[in-house]
Amino acid sequence: MVKLLASALISRGVSERCGVSVLGYNHPVWVIAYHAAIFANCINCGIYITNEPDACRYVLENSDSEAILVENNMQMDKILQVWHNLPKLKYLIHWGNDFSREKVPSKYSDKIFTFEEFLDIPRSVELEQKLSARMRAQGPGTCCTYVYTSGTTGNPKGVMLSHDNYIWTGETTIKSNEEMLNSVDGQHRVVSFLPLSHVAAQFADIIMTFMAGACLYFADAKALSGTLPEYLQDVRPTFFVAVPRVWEKMEEKIRAALEEKPTITGWARGVGMVGTDAELKGNYKGVQFWLAQKIVFNKIKKQLG
Repeated sequence: MVKLLASALISRGVSERCGVSVLGYNHPVWVIAYHAAIFANCINCGIYITNEPDACRYVLENSDSEAILVENNMQMDKILQVWHNLPKLKYLIHWGNDFSREKVPSKYSDKIFTFEEFLDIPRSVELEQKLSARMRAQGPGTCCTYVYTSGTTGNPKGVMLSHDNYIWTGETTIKSNEEMLNSVDGQHRVVSFLPLSHVAAQFADIIMTFMAGACLYFADAKALSGTLPEYLQDVRPTFFVAVPRVWEKMEEKIRAALEEKPTITGWARGVGMVGTDAELKGNYKGVQFWLAQKIVFNKIKKQLG
């Protein structure tokens, strides 16, 4: 699928080193578009779904984007409002279920496609050779992706991240957490819920899962407002990256649960601190730690996923 989308970008005349933007919540198409942009020797560029039309226009213009993928009509409408100020933008690819040709202005009818329509291209040996040439043109120091700020205090500010930046960071992260990564039986699991237009999620969900051979699960758009615990319990991720507010919410729920049985949970916390300190020093954690784990800690872990 990645090579097919990259081939479609090339076949439809998308230039090398231009931007290929994505405006939508975390989805398999987001990840496919990310890698396809690289394969086509373009530069991926994520746009926050909360951005207003003018902020979207700024990012598209600043990144020299010639194509953008959107998740629904709401995001498509933002682009339609500013497209007349984007002479370099050639295509809009809509991957959502709410797409309707009736909502596409006639002047953009040959520039807006569903994801499936955009992939419907004639295949040829020549196209495969062009794709191979673009893949070979990548270099360690060349730009891999643009990461922009949300633009809440002015125009979004973009950062150029290179291929070797991501690869070095990924390899270093894996090496420094090798013992933890190897302690899991079977395949690692990751829940994607932070915005992929942000560098933290992009690194954890796209780069690290690829390098570690992990399985990536996608939460819905309401994850940060309440549905995340359901995904954590269902997926039981082995690798989890979150922003401080997510950890704070988890702590609040744990504290509330602990206060229901203060005697036993107070004992468990004390034993847990002593046992964890012993574990970090390579010492025996003790029988009480095992009991606390069985009676209290395992139940909390099960609720968290």
